Amino acid sequence: MPLLTLPPEILHLILTFTPTPAYLQALQTCRRLRRLGQNNRALILHHLRQTPGLDSFRGLALECYVNEVLFGVLVCRARRELYGAQFVANCKRFEFGDAQGIDARASYAHDDCEGVDVVLVPRGKPGVIVVYRAEAGTLKLEEEAPPPWDQDHGEIGDVEVLKTAMFGPYVYVLYRVRPPVKEEYELDMNSTPGLGTYAAGLQSKPRAELYLTIHWLWSGMDSVRIYGFPDRSEYEPTALAVNDRDTVVIAWRHLCDHEDEVVRYSLFRTALISADECGYKSHSLMRRCRCGECAQCLHGGTMPVHNRGSVEGLELESGNLLYYFKMDTVSSMFQEINQIHFAGVEENDCTVRFAESLNLSFSVARPFYGAHPVCSLQGPQTRTLLSFGTATHRTEGWTVACVLKTETDCPGDCAHSYPELEDGISVDNWTVAARLWGFARPTSSLGCIVATSQQGTRIAVANWKTLYVWALNPDTLADDNEDGFYPPSSYSTRTGLIELRPIVLQLHAVCFRLRFMRGDNELLAITDRGVMYWDLSPQGKGERTSHRLEVQARSG
Repeated sequence: MPLLTLPPEILHLILTFTPTPAYLQALQTCRRLRRLGQNNRALILHHLRQTPGLDSFRGLALECYVNEVLFGVLVCRARRELYGAQFVANCKRFEFGDAQGIDARASYAHDDCEGVDVVLVPRGKPGVIVVYRAEAGTLKLEEEAPPPWDQDHGEIGDVEVLKTAMFGPYVYVLYRVRPPVKEEYELDMNSTPGLGTYAAGLQSKPRAELYLTIHWLWSGMDSVRIYGFPDRSEYEPTALAVNDRDTVVIAWRHLCDHEDEVVRYSLFRTALISADECGYKSHSLMRRCRCGECAQCLHGGTMPVHNRGSVEGLELESGNLLYYFKMDTVSSMFQEINQIHFAGVEENDCTVRFAESLNLSFSVARPFYGAHPVCSLQGPQTRTLLSFGTATHRTEGWTVACVLKTETDCPGDCAHSYPELEDGISVDNWTVAARLWGFARPTSSLGCIVATSQQGTRIAVANWKTLYVWALNPDTLADDNEDGFYPPSSYSTRTGLIELRPIVLQLHAVCFRLRFMRGDNELLAITDRGVMYWDLSPQGKGERTSHRLEVQARSG
């Protein structure tokens, strides 16, 4: 190898100007480079100063330690920053057997303080949903639920799952029912058009094509509430969001006309509903046609809709309904809603200084990290929030993603509490804490899928078939790098901002859902080729394995 024939002085010079991730990778290739890299004190200290971290270790300056300890510190910091993790990351892909795929658009991933639940819609099993619990690197079967209609005699027709969602132990499923073409139904006009509470309430033939069912996970999926939408037979549901157990929001798109509507439904739990009721109260939050000229375009708010498509996603956070349109990474619009008040739809944008003479309009996501303030007895304190945001230059068209920070008031007794992170949309005094270098504008109408870890040390973005993961120190970013954790080499010479570099993972599948597990190095992705579990820990060996999902056949 020509490189190894060079004198040690030349090798030392080459390794000095090599980026730290490549330097550590080079040391794994042969013994000579490993001896040179691990025993040269100046070389180790140089790369320590190029790697994010403090100038001390366990209270002592780095210069106080021997080479062996210094190299160990460098390796630990490199692992924390995910250096080389793309080469050792393990990936398990879970899929159904018998050549069954997953309807990734209709599937859902729900995370809570204990873990992640996954609602999967298998292809080839009309109307069936399967719920799994993701834990310990595997998917554990919780429940399998067929459609709540009796299809044994073929009277119902084709049943298709369109959307799914979860709230606590409750699974929400939007079905489309297509009656058989060659059969005519005698509809029982005295039957309840909207609601059946259990299996016994579903003996009548369907009156509408679209139904919402609510399954209680802990009851074996046998307890089901069903709501029908007889006035929506000519609509397609494009998004579903759940606010609480009895409140859902659905975005509808007309199949023929250019009309879209977002409706909030307050669901009744009562088992007995009169024939002229449908089991819920509804309130139109936004209705428009896409021409941008008629009066409907401004119903419910001031949203400039003529240059946007249909609503593709909805989220409910802290009393705000977040709207996602095509190619949105962060919700581009929001609407304040509660039990008694429905505000208009507004743009989710905030002007933030990006460079010395450049301000950009950012769309800001919900904060993913809140730093504890130093509390005292003298009035309210402030706490720093970090959030993910994107902005596109209006004339040049380039897009950036940044970690944004802001300060908000903290209630008096904050020493023993950690209040929920409020919605970043309600704050307008954001500043850039760091730029996420390598972020690219979405390459498809799906947009980018964003996930943040529970400890706030990882940000992951899936762009079509590529996954980017950034490592960060949230406390340091919240304090403007006062402790010098990020070295001068981390700053951009053009903007003066801290630039965080990602690792890049190729999924070889289109990602629709992305969640971090309880560990900051564990990711779960729902793709069109199955569910992928990524382990970014340094103990990995770069393994790629396939596994079959467990499925239980329901009797009867």
